[in-house]
Amino acid sequence: FSTTAYGGNGKVQSSEIWTLFRQIFENFIAFSKSKTYNCTEGGARIESAIEKPFKELCENLLENKKDKKFKKLQVLNTKEQVKLGLKIYQKIKKNMNLSLNFKKECKKVQKQIHNLTHGKNKLSLEQINQNIDKIKEKLSNKKYLFLQEILGPTLHHEQSILTPLYLKDIKDESDKQNKLFAWIYAHESLIENIIELLEAQDKRLKIAILPLQDFLEKKKAL
Repeated sequence: FSTTAYGGNGKVQSSEIWTLFRQIFENFIAFSKSKTYNCTEGGARIESAIEKPFKELCENLLENKKDKKFKKLQVLNTKEQVKLGLKIYQKIKKNMNLSLNFKKECKKVQKQIHNLTHGKNKLSLEQINQNIDKIKEKLSNKKYLFLQEILGPTLHHEQSILTPLYLKDIKDESDKQNKLFAWIYAHESLIENIIELLEAQDKRLKIAILPLQDFLEKKKAL
């Protein structure tokens, strides 16, 4: 994965997981009213973050000492830990299943677009476009709101590319069909990115959930 370097000059190579995390982070920063600083002084650029040297920021922001008294957290007893752990486990598993089903739907539409662009289409342009709309509508559903955390930056980026095509004028039926074909073809990249991000998330969650699963199994909660 190649991305813009810190400082904006040149490119750097990044891992799949850091790219995923960075996109989520950039999305949070873009919609936050607070200032976010990137003091790494190297590596990848984090869009919307203010780039400052760590030493300079410490000298400017940490001039006055603040006496912060944090509330002492209570340790949960075993019963409460199991109850909360089970609730979290079930939520994660539910979301993983929803992601899997959504990915299957995306792959179906991906195949439809592939067949269309290779002259093997069995569905009309209108039918394929309707299926694309169904995917977008599902992402707007509260049930799938959790997917916005990983898909948000990609959706925003792809939509900015699609907007000029959406606004293109139509003069006749031929223009209409050509525009619809181009519109469907332009969604191929979006759906491909969605599938890749869902697969990356599923892979990481399967590993990350193991300690919690092990804890619940030892407590005979699963």
